[in-house]
Amino acid sequence: MARIHTASHRLVTHPQHWQLAVLPPGKATHPAELPAGTEWITAEAPGTAGAALKAAGRAIPDLDAMDCWFRADIPAGPEGRILRCEGLATLAELWLGDQLLLASDSMFLPQEAAIPASGGVLQLRCRALASPAGIRRPRWRPALMRPTWLRGIRTALQGRMPGSFPGPAAVGPWREIELLTWKAGAPRVTEVDLRATLDEAGNPRLSVSLRTDATAGRLLCGGEEAPLRPSTEGLLAATLELPGLALWWPHTHGEPALHEVAVELGGTRIELGRTGFRRIEVDTGAGGRGFGLVVNDIPIFCRGGVWAGADPTTQGGDPLPFLRAARDAGLNMIRVSGTGVWESNAFYEACDALGLLAWQDAPMASADFPEEQPAFRAAIEAEATAFLARIQTSPSLAVLCGGSEIAQSAAMNGLPPEAWYGPVRREALPSILGQWRPDVVYVPDSPFGPADELPHRSDAGVAHYFGVGAYLRPLGDARAAGVRFASECLAFANVPAGALDLPPVHHPDWKRGVPRDPSASWDFEDVRDDYLGRLYGVDPSRLRREEPERYLDLSRAVTGDIMETTFAEWRRPASPCRGALVWTLQDVMPGAGWGLLDAAAQPKPCVHALRRACAPLALLLLDEGTNGIALHLLNDGPEPVEGELELACYRGSARVAQGSRMVTVAAHGTLSLPGEALFGRFFDAGYAWRFGPPPCDATHATFRRVGASPDAQPCAEAALYPQDRVLPPATSIRAVPEKDEAGWSLVITAEGFVRGLRIEDENGFRPEVDWLPLPPGQPRRLRLSGPSSRAPQGRVAALNAGSSSYRGVS
Repeated sequence: MARIHTASHRLVTHPQHWQLAVLPPGKATHPAELPAGTEWITAEAPGTAGAALKAAGRAIPDLDAMDCWFRADIPAGPEGRILRCEGLATLAELWLGDQLLLASDSMFLPQEAAIPASGGVLQLRCRALASPAGIRRPRWRPALMRPTWLRGIRTALQGRMPGSFPGPAAVGPWREIELLTWKAGAPRVTEVDLRATLDEAGNPRLSVSLRTDATAGRLLCGGEEAPLRPSTEGLLAATLELPGLALWWPHTHGEPALHEVAVELGGTRIELGRTGFRRIEVDTGAGGRGFGLVVNDIPIFCRGGVWAGADPTTQGGDPLPFLRAARDAGLNMIRVSGTGVWESNAFYEACDALGLLAWQDAPMASADFPEEQPAFRAAIEAEATAFLARIQTSPSLAVLCGGSEIAQSAAMNGLPPEAWYGPVRREALPSILGQWRPDVVYVPDSPFGPADELPHRSDAGVAHYFGVGAYLRPLGDARAAGVRFASECLAFANVPAGALDLPPVHHPDWKRGVPRDPSASWDFEDVRDDYLGRLYGVDPSRLRREEPERYLDLSRAVTGDIMETTFAEWRRPASPCRGALVWTLQDVMPGAGWGLLDAAAQPKPCVHALRRACAPLALLLLDEGTNGIALHLLNDGPEPVEGELELACYRGSARVAQGSRMVTVAAHGTLSLPGEALFGRFFDAGYAWRFGPPPCDATHATFRRVGASPDAQPCAEAALYPQDRVLPPATSIRAVPEKDEAGWSLVITAEGFVRGLRIEDENGFRPEVDWLPLPPGQPRRLRLSGPSSRAPQGRVAALNAGSSSYRGVS
């Protein structure tokens, strides 16, 4: 049932003072068999055995090969209490004293059991994993899964994927364990079915049905109410028409409006949480080969990252800091891959509030899962039903997908098309989705394409595109590949900023934070180094050896360059692409991992470049060869924007070409112009015609709204470097701290065009933007956020200029 967000009619408590014991498999199969003298250490729930061992400073063994026992006390209480376990990992038995309450063989499936008034000692045994009986031989060997029989067990792959997501596997009560007690005299609600939809005219409509012992009540939302009346099967039901109520939008396109929903039963108000109203459809385009989401009749370019989940030793971690950082970077979609889990209520509530679309894969990836076996199919059906029921009120869920790279693996291993999709992905999941969330798009697998083509083509349907990236293709391949929607792309070993305590780049421990494919002879730092050499004209190996700090700075910049260029290509109005999700959103451990965010939820330098191309109001500057340069101003927002578009070319400190124009961009609209439209003449800014030496080192475009201060950070900007992305050395940069009623800012000036300007503050101040281009002779004021009790102090630096210190005076 949909989650009830209140304790007005029931009390919710949690078993306290958990302990953990790790024993050899089969040492004890019943609480009474636990050996005398068993060592117990402090644990938590929700939590895992790995987290408890790590907190205690203990070595972490292969937890899949051990029996992990957890225990806690349940005090005496009233009759009728229910123990609800949101997730037990993985082959688990739960005892109260010597009574077996329940057994579970899926870490994804919630379980409930009645608790007697006497209470007692609650003991959870998580058994060692073993090959399930009757599982058939796989038709291909999955590269990411060890051992292969894990495909027959309903448990997370994270922590069990060599080279990809390191760390101990999740074992234990990894999600909440709640003790539910009905309040005396309050109505009992045991089922809730809540539907937030739009009618044909686009007006919100809310429908609810309840299984309760109350005989009447009211449904409340948006300042309106409707009576709850008896319905079929002993339910109370009501429908509420809400014309004019604000719709929910991705934050890039509008406000993610949420509305409180409640029912009143017998004088008791029961909160059903917040919901939003939106319509999501799929646009496959001309010829039916595309894939794009349309929200409330507006096409959406989805940009975001693949959720790497929490560290397996800290599964109870808060997703909000990572999701808030994604929102602030201009991203609007998060995909939960088949390597992950059915994500938590906290995850979806955060996506709802932040205006982030969510793509949820069923937890299946790469392997030949036994979908035809009745027990396996029943397990997936139960999981999907429980998941869709508990997030019924979440408007952020946009796509449910059958899994990750299963059809692709089958096709690449030579299996015929009829073997690419099993009955779970072909029949069971879409059927359950139609029952519980018909407002959500279904995709059978990721990647996925037309029925008569290979599932992993880039130019049809949903792709995993690593042409630019792991396959070392030139940047122009992003256009040549004809990508329609990349649900995974642009995987690099992204170097974090200097704040993390990391080993030196030449130390062997550095490589522990660098991801790799276990079947490949290379890692993702090798990929980054290849582009570093090609795009910046340096020898990465020599630079790493002789100038390690310079090597790290250029490594931080190059992946941002690639992402900004590629997303600009895909977002241009003529592109067939309608979405791209970077692999991955965040790191699961400190280091140069795949993440756009480091393990502490801080943006890596690449994010600052990506933000320019992903912003709701974005300015794209593309080199179209002998057709010159093209400017595209994109306005995803619900209101038109008016301002000045300026374009200038620089050689050294001199401006050699310039032009500007006042423009207006419609709501949810775009504006495209050739460079000549602003220059008013021919100027070979991209150096395509090769008439003599390059006419400029850099081209810079800005857009400022009407009335904006000329020294303020522009609303949108972009830069092109036709010859050398690092640029000739700039003469100098200078930063002066200033304070006004709005707080601190830095006023920065440069002599010569500055590339990769960054602020490194010692007192915790952060600029509104970082790693940005700065033209010569034009002061730029960057607002700072930081502690109110201190003044900014640090240095500014750039890829092509020395550093300059600054210090504010309080």
